[in-house]
Amino acid sequence: MNPNGGDTTIETKDGDKVTIPGTDLVRPETDADKNNVKVPADKVPVKDPSNLTDAEKDKVKDNIKNANPDLPNGTKIDVDKDGTATITFPDGSTKVIPGTDLVRPEADADKNNVKVPADKVPVKDPSNLTDAEKDKVKDNIKKANPDLPNGTKIDVAKRWNSDNHLPRWLN
Repeated sequence: MNPNGGDTTIETKDGDKVTIPGTDLVRPETDADKNNVKVPADKVPVKDPSNLTDAEKDKVKDNIKNANPDLPNGTKIDVDKDGTATITFPDGSTKVIPGTDLVRPEADADKNNVKVPADKVPVKDPSNLTDAEKDKVKDNIKKANPDLPNGTKIDVAKRWNSDNHLPRWLN
């Protein structure tokens, strides 16, 4: 390395000169600089975002590894209780991803792992389902989700809108 690399001289209009040593202005590139760590597209659903379990931390690590398959060998990923991940590269340099970018509160659908049926039910008018068609949709959901807890209510809307969310009075 050039011992004078990065040395910078500043000269005022009066002719005064100040030199700032390169060691104060530049440093060697680290593994953290060389590797563009990607934040996973999907956040991991967790029960308590401020207190992750070991299993949830492992899911966060796996999610980061899957989003960054080219991390150098020897890279270590540590996940804190709030989901914040510290990625330590072989040279000791680090990158940190905040937990808010990696985890989200678990929703009821996450807890029950509800599956969307593979086959859609054919209906005459999707904007106005008959009771028989609504029953077919319910049966299709039950077949795709045989492990739903007893007492699970499946409410099929009579009408559909572009948001797929309807006020109860439209049912």
